[in-house]
Amino acid sequence: MPAQQGSWIATAYLETGTIAKGQVACLNEAGTRYVVASDTNRTAAGRRSACIAITAGDADDPGGSSFEAQYVGAVPPSITGLGAGTESLIRVSDAGVLERVAEYSTSDDVCGHCDADGTAYVCFPLVGLGSALGASSAPGLPDHSVQYYYDANTLGGATGVSIDGTGSALQLGTGTFATVGLVRLPYNTGTVVAVRDGGGTDRALITSSTQLTFGSLAGYITNVEGTGLVLRANTGGRLVVNSNILEFRDGSSNFVFSFDMPNALFQTACVRFGAGTAWGASEGEVTISSTGTVTVSNVQYNQLSQKFSGASGGTYTYPAPANAGYSYIKLLEETGGADKTITIGSGTTYTLAAYTRRIVKFTPTGVFEIGASTTATEGQMSNTLTGGTYSLTPTAKILKFSGSPGGTDTITLPTPGSAAASNVLHFRNTSTNTAITFKLASGVTFTTGYNSVGTLFVTPDGVSGYSLNTIPGVSAVTT
Repeated sequence: MPAQQGSWIATAYLETGTIAKGQVACLNEAGTRYVVASDTNRTAAGRRSACIAITAGDADDPGGSSFEAQYVGAVPPSITGLGAGTESLIRVSDAGVLERVAEYSTSDDVCGHCDADGTAYVCFPLVGLGSALGASSAPGLPDHSVQYYYDANTLGGATGVSIDGTGSALQLGTGTFATVGLVRLPYNTGTVVAVRDGGGTDRALITSSTQLTFGSLAGYITNVEGTGLVLRANTGGRLVVNSNILEFRDGSSNFVFSFDMPNALFQTACVRFGAGTAWGASEGEVTISSTGTVTVSNVQYNQLSQKFSGASGGTYTYPAPANAGYSYIKLLEETGGADKTITIGSGTTYTLAAYTRRIVKFTPTGVFEIGASTTATEGQMSNTLTGGTYSLTPTAKILKFSGSPGGTDTITLPTPGSAAASNVLHFRNTSTNTAITFKLASGVTFTTGYNSVGTLFVTPDGVSGYSLNTIPGVSAVTT
């Protein structure tokens, strides 16, 4: 048969069986002869298709086992067997003949494409090259997709990797992309841009519509810090940066450091300015008008100064410092005309007298006036008897006791550090049934009866004194 113009036709030899005109052939495993390129034969020989038979052949023909094979060029419809149809890509079928295909897959035995009348254009030696096959784009991929070699002969495509319409930017992922930048990402919420490994503690770079997060897939929560850049650890600690804020938080979302431009906040581990804590208060004053039993709120105690304006008394509970490092100071003022009791819920309480201003220290052991001597100053300190044993740090020279639980209260006073620090206290016990024993951590003790007044001498050796068991206005009782 005369060779067609632009075609490569040669004589080939069968290894076994027969081959019909229009069947495709591949080399046998040894590479010495041809067999029909069925899927079974291609797999057994480990070969791709090599040519199409344009004449029939028979391996058992006494005259010879040859057939005419076409490797490159146009093959007429009378040989291809494709018949009339659409212009299409073509591949070798499992039976070893040409067939139309809308898109190539990576497992296809690719050989060319055909016209609508069934004329095929084949190029078996260059199988897999889109340009040689006449393909205008990567087979089976959307416009602007990136293609690559799946193996030595086959083109593959990355559906999540593309080039923008102008050819100026690489796009990663799928979705709605940014319109600027050399590398563009979709701004779908929670898009994972990069992951280090496939283990349980993946380190990822994740985007949402308003932020970029570096950290762990396990620890990431979409858009909880607002807009900006977020660096997140697997345990939950994170750094947040945006146009107004630079902040570090620990694994429980507590502030470690924060700089807030609009509010001019600066915070560090224990001493914080502007934080919502009693021990980190900024300048400022708040008026508290409530009376009775009051828990001071964070929007009240995060100011440096509190003004109490209620016309009656009350007990006001502030946060208890976790340790001495969290102790804090407040400026307290009473304007309502009634004493206010200040407490942390335990330990020593402080009485803010009516119409006074005081600087007060809050510690893990209680509330104390700044500048008040531990040996007490002039004035009266009111106390309620409990029927128990407890410590008392006097803040005034006169100690008044009320309440009648019965029995004897045992009260431990601070021990003077030296004889020069010894001091004198006066007491009024208005109880009708409860005695009081005054003592130090060690040494002499002194006991007074109820309905009594007297004087205490507090020295490093202990407590001594005298008492009178009649109080004006209270029935006399002999003890």
